Amino acid sequence: MSFELSKILQYFSNTEGRIFQFETLKSGHINDTFLAKPADGRGASFILQQVNTAIFDRPESIARNVELVANHLKSKGYAKQILQFCRTTDGQFFCQNAGNACWRLMPFIENAFSILKVENENQARTAAAAFGEYARFLSDLDTAKLETIIPNFHNADFRIQQFRDSLKKDDPSVFRFKKAESALDFIEKRLPFFENKNLNLPQRATHNDTKISNILFDKKTAAATCIIDLDTLQSGEILSDFGDMVRTYTPQYDEDFDADLSLVEMRFSYFEALAEGFLSEIGNVLTDSERKNLVFGAKRTVFVQALRFLTDYLNGDIYYKTERPDHNLARTRNQIAL
Repeated sequence: MSFELSKILQYFSNTEGRIFQFETLKSGHINDTFLAKPADGRGASFILQQVNTAIFDRPESIARNVELVANHLKSKGYAKQILQFCRTTDGQFFCQNAGNACWRLMPFIENAFSILKVENENQARTAAAAFGEYARFLSDLDTAKLETIIPNFHNADFRIQQFRDSLKKDDPSVFRFKKAESALDFIEKRLPFFENKNLNLPQRATHNDTKISNILFDKKTAAATCIIDLDTLQSGEILSDFGDMVRTYTPQYDEDFDADLSLVEMRFSYFEALAEGFLSEIGNVLTDSERKNLVFGAKRTVFVQALRFLTDYLNGDIYYKTERPDHNLARTRNQIAL
């Protein structure tokens, strides 16, 4: 594997002729990610990533969005580090090897660390403020210039229709439907609360995956230093970014926890902290309608994530990576408990 990865690195202008050692990074449900360190210990390290083109079928659009946002942030004097992709020797932002896999390269940010799970109110406040600042600096970006990466990504009506389509694919007596019976009952009873809710909110440049692991923090100061994982950066509603923070920061246990779902609860002090941090940065930019609907957006985000896990389970686990049988059903039940 290291030999193949070394060959891929030779496509990029920053790494030609250099020897690297590789470490597999296991965070994330979608892409395969590796840390490439110079074998002689000298020079820069990189993050090498194989893009899951079954999910992200237009990697060139992701690259153009990332470059557009990076240039905008630089022009506005954004002080934090800005994620950008390295170019290949022929000037592209990704390459394809003989197996037609799509690869991209990013500089590894030194002296930084990531947090997989929010452990206290201060972390929630700091992370939410970082995403709020990011959104504020992008608030005057012309969203018409952003390419759509995943159509209808946070469109509740679209996800509800996907769910209904999944119910038609098999006879309800098959084992997955039987196992998911209680989850199906919960979801179907609550569909009317989230369906056909046109809030007429402005479109903004949204990250769309605002979990705390998508921020790097400085090892010395613990300050947020870089927003990462921009695969889903596109035009959307700010409710989605706020809602995903509520979904991932406030529970004591993450979406994979299924040992005792009675322990899953929302820590309200964490909600207060993240709301305070987020609004301290972008509160003055939001419209009255956006502020009024933030809490609804949080509820909708949790519901839609439960819906997406359940839909993937019923479809045979074709979207999210799973590590065990019924993993997506366990994730569904976790979100229902939250």
